[in-house]
Amino acid sequence: MVEAYEENGKTIEHYALLKQLGDGQFGCAYLALDTISKKNVAIKIFKELDAATQKTFEAEVTAGTSGLKH
Repeated sequence: MVEAYEENGKTIEHYALLKQLGDGQFGCAYLALDTISKKNVAIKIFKELDAATQKTFEAEVTAGTSGLKH
């Protein structure tokens, strides 16, 4: 998804970036508009990660999603 990011147009695929919400260790979070469903969503654009950081990230995702029900 990151390769479709257009810096000037502030879009990613069919999402229009509205506002940056935060900047963290793994990437930046944005409030965006899904131009198809017309709903607000949150999008995270990930930074390039080295191997050690990638492993930490994967562990955090696993821990954070264990027990989530969508």
